[in-house]
Amino acid sequence: MNFVLDTNVIISAFYSQSSKPYDVLTYAFSKGNFLYYTLGIYIEYEDVLNREEFKFRKNEIILFLNLLTKVGILVNNIDYHFSDKMIDEDDRQFYELAKSYDCYLITGNKKHYPKDSIVLSPDEFINKLQMSA
Repeated sequence: MNFVLDTNVIISAFYSQSSKPYDVLTYAFSKGNFLYYTLGIYIEYEDVLNREEFKFRKNEIILFLNLLTKVGILVNNIDYHFSDKMIDEDDRQFYELAKSYDCYLITGNKKHYPKDSIVLSPDEFINKLQMSA
């Protein structure tokens, strides 16, 4: 299964290991799954996770970023160009990557994206996984 993780899912996973976002992140790093990202997304993950207000441990951030580069799929070009205005233009890169590579986009802010069957909350994604098992 191909998917892209919005930064808010990763932040939520860092806050609680007993949450659906943490389950999604665990699934992302398990064998046979395909987590897509771009250099821009990597930079956003790194920047946001290192913000002082979150107070995340540096070693946990480094571990996450190392795992991402080991098991994630780095994409250099995106073919899809969604032309409509988005609520948060910073989210465009996640949506366009998901559309370009036939991925699910997992986010805690579905309202920031177009109504699209590929855009799922962490709960919806976990439910989809359970139904397909």
